[in-house]
Amino acid sequence: MNVVRSLTRSRQIGYHCAEAELWLAASNGGVNTTPLSYAAFELRLEIERIAVELLLRIQGGRFVPADVHSLGTFRRLEDRIYELAGHQRAIDRKVDFINLVLSALQLEQQVQRINVGELKDAWHDCSRLCHIEWSLVVDSPMQADVANEAFGIMSDIQRRVRSIVDSGVTWFKLADDSFAELQELYISGQVDAQGVRVWFSERGLWSTITGPDGTVKFVGVPIPPQAG
Repeated sequence: MNVVRSLTRSRQIGYHCAEAELWLAASNGGVNTTPLSYAAFELRLEIERIAVELLLRIQGGRFVPADVHSLGTFRRLEDRIYELAGHQRAIDRKVDFINLVLSALQLEQQVQRINVGELKDAWHDCSRLCHIEWSLVVDSPMQADVANEAFGIMSDIQRRVRSIVDSGVTWFKLADDSFAELQELYISGQVDAQGVRVWFSERGLWSTITGPDGTVKFVGVPIPPQAG
């Protein structure tokens, strides 16, 4: 059985997911419990990598000294993300708001929601297969049932992790104060989706990107502000 995909680690997002998929296939539906353990370990690392990527995006693509401590455990990563971006409902509403913006600009791209609490639960499920308890339980009369259940859980986590990796981890920062204020009103529920669209139609909406050479170009279909 040759399941070695690489002999050196990579920081690339998706690397650990690809490793996990090979080990998961080699587990033969959970019959081979050692590859199943390795799959769980790689999935756990990919979950951490997704959280790190989200933290990095929230901070504008850079790490700060405080992040060194956060990388030590998933709990600290989770706490740091919530500290910077708000609790899960706030994160979800921020993503919804950005997707309203993208839709208004007639852009096909959408930002996917990443539920940090669900990632944490999946991380803990993977961790169960990375401790001595797993070796003791699967080398017992309960082996077949336990391994089959674990394979199902790992397969489900693999699908969810793969979906996140393939869709990409994205975050947006709002530079315009009035726009940021509108987002806060939407997050708090004081303005709904229709209210956001009305704001766009009244004040206008456009988006630009700046290339490496400094050139600026419009993205999407701008909405001109109403006259008067």
